Amino acid sequence: MNRFTAGLAVGIAGTAAILLPLLLSGRRDKAIRQEASATGPVRIPQRPTTAIARDYKLFPNDANGDVLWHMRTKGDTLTRPRELDFTVILPSEEAALKCAITCLQSGFKVEVEKSEEHHQDNLDWNVLVYTTAVPTHADVTMLEQLLEKHAASLGGKTDGWSSVFVAAE
Repeated sequence: MNRFTAGLAVGIAGTAAILLPLLLSGRRDKAIRQEASATGPVRIPQRPTTAIARDYKLFPNDANGDVLWHMRTKGDTLTRPRELDFTVILPSEEAALKCAITCLQSGFKVEVEKSEEHHQDNLDWNVLVYTTAVPTHADVTMLEQLLEKHAASLGGKTDGWSSVFVAAE
C-alpha cells in the first residue's frame, strides 16, 4: 500500500484547514471545490514569512512544483496529511463509471457527476478521485500521470487537482 492509498479514512479533524483551489490545468468546473465560498475562491491568509529559497529538487519548475511552492510560501509546511482530489473528465457516463470503478478498486474515494455546462470537446462527465496524503511533488505527479493514462484509454483526460491548505502551527 502506498502513501496515497494508506489512510483514506483518516480525516483532517482538529487541523486549522481552509480550502485552497489548486487549478493546475484550468479546471473548468470551478464550483467543484469552491463550495465553501459562494463568492469565489477561498483566499489564503497572508502570513508574514521569512524569505525562503526555493529548492527545485522538492519544488521543480512545473505546474505542480509551482503550486506546492506557493502553498509552502503562504505558510503550509506540506508535512501533514490532507485530502487531495484529482479531476478526470470523460466523454460519457459509461466512461466515467468505468473510470470510477477502477479507482474504487484501487482504494480511492470517488464521485461521478455530469458537468453543469456542455464543453466543446464533449468531455462533459467528471470523476473526482479523492485520497489523503502528504502532498509531495513526486506523489502528486505520479498519481496525476496514472490517472491521465487511464483517462486517455477511455477518451478523457485529467483536469487538475486541489488540496486542503493546512496552516503551520
